[in-house]
Amino acid sequence: MPPWKKESTGGGQRYTFEENDISMWIVPGFENRLAQVDGGVYHYVNHINTEIEPITAETHLGLIPVRMPLHDLVINMNMTDLLQAVRVHGIKGFVRNTHIDMMRQALQHHDCKVCPHAVTLLKSVRKRKAPSKYATVIEEVEDVDAPAAKRKPKVRAAVRDYEPQMSGSTARMSRFPPEPITDRTRDTIIEEWCDAHNASNLQEVGCTVCGQLVKIRLTQVMPVEGLDLSGLHANSDFTRLERFSVSEPVKPLTGPVLDARCDRICDDCRVALEKGKVPMMALANGLWLGDVPDELQDLYYAEKLLIAKIRHNRCVVRVKSGMHKMHANAITFANPTVHVYDTLPPPRSEMDDVISFIFVGPCKPTKKDLERTPLMIRRVKVARALEWLKLNNEYYADLIISYENLNQYTDYGCPVSIAYRETEDVRDPSTQSADNDGEEEGTSDGRCSLVIQGLVGGDFGNKTWDEMTAIAVEHLAKGGSSMAVSHHESPQSIYHNPGLYPQMFPWLSVPYYISYDNIVPAIVRNGR
Repeated sequence: MPPWKKESTGGGQRYTFEENDISMWIVPGFENRLAQVDGGVYHYVNHINTEIEPITAETHLGLIPVRMPLHDLVINMNMTDLLQAVRVHGIKGFVRNTHIDMMRQALQHHDCKVCPHAVTLLKSVRKRKAPSKYATVIEEVEDVDAPAAKRKPKVRAAVRDYEPQMSGSTARMSRFPPEPITDRTRDTIIEEWCDAHNASNLQEVGCTVCGQLVKIRLTQVMPVEGLDLSGLHANSDFTRLERFSVSEPVKPLTGPVLDARCDRICDDCRVALEKGKVPMMALANGLWLGDVPDELQDLYYAEKLLIAKIRHNRCVVRVKSGMHKMHANAITFANPTVHVYDTLPPPRSEMDDVISFIFVGPCKPTKKDLERTPLMIRRVKVARALEWLKLNNEYYADLIISYENLNQYTDYGCPVSIAYRETEDVRDPSTQSADNDGEEEGTSDGRCSLVIQGLVGGDFGNKTWDEMTAIAVEHLAKGGSSMAVSHHESPQSIYHNPGLYPQMFPWLSVPYYISYDNIVPAIVRNGR
């Protein structure tokens, strides 16, 4: 096998030569070896001494010999190519770990008796790059490696809207300003943009198997013919039917675990089911949560605090009421220790240590104003929420519902005392934009908006809750925009305690809570 047919490995990237770079250096008689299209690209193959290895059409079929000066050649040679060239020219002292720039410098200024007989062999590696998809170019290219006698005549491109890019150094020079696009190109761009922004490419729907939002074009309408759903059937460790009385037994769901609100299946779940596998994100794979019942929906902020079994924070609520609009701001922070309740709701006296209510406005709050704030208590709503959780949430099964404590709260009233601060301007200077027009924040009717903000300030760890509330009121009276209160330096740990989250936020996303002590071993056992 000729040496030039052995593919070299390593040595760095392979550089390319363009037709304009080599056309003037081709050995006479080999001009027909060029690719028969404009802008051909060529790779370095070998550097030989023709006195030792003469060039013949038979032994070097498909190669293009050029006598390019070394100072132009070396800039397009990698380490492997340079090592080969220095050996041909008899230059000693260079090895593979020699810096490539030293080898290039040695060859650029080199002159020896081999130089007049040195020839570089190149090979065409690809044709001209295909024109842009917006162009109208029809081009036929022959095989450059075929024998010369069997070549087809060169067919030049029929160009209407496309001008070939120039090669060589001219290719690096862009024409400015660019020519305006044609009507056809413009129409094509607009058409493809409209196709990409079609509603079917943007609209998302829920998958009935995994419950995730996916593009509608990546889904199919259920039921899919021939699709086996037996792998999605309910498991007693994963699901739970809603109970309405203590006498009803705890039962899992029957049939496949699907999201009844969705009527489509995503392609990932469909492909997995067609292969007889349970999709990784399927609801039946230990990810079922259940629908949030009416009893846990539309709870006021204070009502949520009354049904949480774990008290993990405290809250300062400031309601700002102008002449027309009302706006609330809540600031929460972690307790130094987590408080766990066995009896709910807690006594009203304990709520003063949990919530501080500050009302800011030109007038004292009326009953109608208080009903719009997030600190209202509806005793019937709280009772129904706790009763539902006791029946359907595993961590609330041993809960004691104290109706005596519940009766301590005024129906449609505030569970804590209200600190009132009179002011004409309820706007917060620190949150106003430069172009503020003086409009009041909030809503003019219905439940007022609620915004959660963070805290800044010093250490108030040695002060009582009443002292901190007084400091907060005084701070606001002076136009301050934030309050500093006692809080724990580090967040509460959630490791090795999967029941912490559903007991802190039972209304949020896991109403039918099932212990993961049962779910995780079952998933491992089933190999899911």
